[in-house]
Amino acid sequence: MDSLDRLRAAIKDLRSGKRLPLYVCTGEEDYFVFDAVRRLTNALVPEQERALSLHIIDPDEHQARDLRDALRARSLFVRQTTVLVKGLAGRETSNRNEMVQVLAEWMAEQEQARAEVTVITEFRGKMKAKHGLRQAAANGGLFLEFERATLSDIGSPAKDPVYGHCMAILEQAGRKMDGATFTELRKRLGQDVWALMNELDKLIAYTEGRHVITVADVRAIVAELAGERIFQLLDAVAEGRITASLELMAQMITEGTHPLVIMKLLHRRIRHLLQARVLLDQPFLRAGIPRSYGAFIKQTHPEIVQYGKGQGVSGPEWIYSLHPYPMFLLFQRVQRFSTDALLQSLVDLAELDAAIKRSGAQGGRELQDWVLKLFARSEAGRR
Repeated sequence: MDSLDRLRAAIKDLRSGKRLPLYVCTGEEDYFVFDAVRRLTNALVPEQERALSLHIIDPDEHQARDLRDALRARSLFVRQTTVLVKGLAGRETSNRNEMVQVLAEWMAEQEQARAEVTVITEFRGKMKAKHGLRQAAANGGLFLEFERATLSDIGSPAKDPVYGHCMAILEQAGRKMDGATFTELRKRLGQDVWALMNELDKLIAYTEGRHVITVADVRAIVAELAGERIFQLLDAVAEGRITASLELMAQMITEGTHPLVIMKLLHRRIRHLLQARVLLDQPFLRAGIPRSYGAFIKQTHPEIVQYGKGQGVSGPEWIYSLHPYPMFLLFQRVQRFSTDALLQSLVDLAELDAAIKRSGAQGGRELQDWVLKLFARSEAGRR
């Protein structure tokens, strides 16, 4: 049984009231580590109880004593508490080491002493064989390690390490796709599992009201062009995946996309995001954007287009000219960025464009610096 199977079994146990004291989620496949933490947290802590029963510990913001206090804390209002420890795979520090030691000591205590607390740990990256978390999980917990899902033959879905997981997601959403459709999806996205799962979510939304996702749907939504890579890059920044965003940037340049072309595409996308952010403040959108694409296209899209006509603006640089589905995605993405972050990013892009043209520099390193700045602003907006 691999880690995905054991995760599914653990979720099933949690729903039937069977919980373990410690769940360790680790590995080099970032998406599955993130997804395991999310699914375990959702199964353990109902949304309405999180203010009282969920403690989040981050080694960059908390000390080991904060973790020790969270493990001992009890609530008068809920029977069980959950402690989520994030970022344990960061650079090794005495604080991170001490947190691991605290967890190991807690797991060694009498079972009754830890009956009311469950701990989930997130460790993105390769964990050493003798790491303390491995030993702690061996003492009555669950160790989930997700290796990088490398695919050697994109044309063989049955051999794809994530095929079964994708089919389970589709089944849960009332959708299905055949092997040829899955192969087309993989060809467009390569080895990036995180991008694959994001595109799967888009396809589910796009096919609302239908059961079968076709090759035509994939070709309509999952573009192979550099413009879609820009969206993937911005998604990676907004989700805190800075390594993935820099790799996407490097990949585009390696494939022959000139940095000035990338900047032009970034400029257009960020202008669209900024327009979406401004529109959200208009009275007719105060109620928010529907989560369902079907509801968006029936209710919200006509109102937005009508508003654009009233403003007397048109052309590809304006959000009103977009196909309804890309517009829908813009409104989902823009909530990850503040207005100030988007405005400053446009200013930085204009200055970078002028500097590259003036100096004749290639611009690759400068673009990476721009991505890092946008990442820092996105992180600041989440705090």
